[in-house]
Amino acid sequence: MTSYIDPEYLELMPSYVMIARYLGEDAWGNNTFGAAESIRCRIDSSALASGGGPVRGGTVVTPARQTNTIYADYTEPPFTVRDKITMPDLRTPRITSVNVEYDERGPHHQVIVCEETRE
Repeated sequence: MTSYIDPEYLELMPSYVMIARYLGEDAWGNNTFGAAESIRCRIDSSALASGGGPVRGGTVVTPARQTNTIYADYTEPPFTVRDKITMPDLRTPRITSVNVEYDERGPHHQVIVCEETRE
């Protein structure tokens, strides 16, 4: 894969995620994906508490929303929200947005935002 990022910037990307591109649906309506690609990236994570969770055993359970912002090398074509991502710890959060960032030479990197709810 051709890198669009300067080597100095790549040093800021110590992690890898696996991304499988969305291919479509099978005859039963299940999403199908291609082979996963290993993508070099930097992962910024934050956990936010959200109120109003379900009551279990008299205790209100407050699930936390985990947001991961992934700064990844640019690929052609860029990733989409329908693709499937696997984090280094094997979690598979839902991709909620993908933005391509540009510099003076063209596409530079992608910012992929993923969210999941944990109890």
